[in-house]
Amino acid sequence: MAFNTGRAKRIGGVILEVALGVFLVTILVSALGTPESQARSASGPAKKAARAGRSATETLLPMQGTPPCTITCPSSVTATASAACPFAAAGVVTYPAPTTTGDCTVVVCTPPSGSPFPVGSTTVTCTTTGGDGSSNPGETVQCGFTVSVFGLCLQDDGNPGNVVLFNPFTGAYQFCCNGVVIASGTGTTSVKGCVVEIQHNPGSYRVLIKADTSVKRGTASLQKPPGVSSCIIYDRNMANNTCACPAVAPPPQM
Repeated sequence: MAFNTGRAKRIGGVILEVALGVFLVTILVSALGTPESQARSASGPAKKAARAGRSATETLLPMQGTPPCTITCPSSVTATASAACPFAAAGVVTYPAPTTTGDCTVVVCTPPSGSPFPVGSTTVTCTTTGGDGSSNPGETVQCGFTVSVFGLCLQDDGNPGNVVLFNPFTGAYQFCCNGVVIASGTGTTSVKGCVVEIQHNPGSYRVLIKADTSVKRGTASLQKPPGVSSCIIYDRNMANNTCACPAVAPPPQM
């Protein structure tokens, strides 16, 4: 019987085509399974992870021992506005920057340091977020503190530690003797032009404050107990006052 060479050729061609197809499919599957091909088809963290030969889950987990981003605000700040006629309603306050630990982004404080703060108490809020190298990446971290601005202050000419800070609008005050806060509260206010007078007699002590911003002069006295002079202030030039007095909690409104 004669051998059909044409049929053999066709069978051989089919076998060759099948073998070539299997070979190409094997190469394609292998290429799709490589980290490089996964990186090309992925996006975001998964794409970066695939290029490094890691899974997205492994990339998002923080490294063991990595500290978190933390923020610590400065202590409360006390300041005074300038002695003006009419009385100033705000004062520019500069405060220290918060401190951070760990990997944090830029810190933003509102209101910012160096801006005008209204007379009274204002809460400053400082915010940052955890950086990529922290154990809390993207997490918002905040802290806050209080800026208390008094409208005026008197400082004794002979003893700079004797200071009284006061609000001519509300009567709130803070009295310091030798650098120590010994009285604070809210007295009765009387205003005539550029002259303000504040009296406070809560029972355990007496406070009297008088100031005239048109001539930049004032006096203040504290009797504790009543009738016994504890602290006297004579201020003949309010324009050169530094009025350093420790910050305390805002006095209650009475």
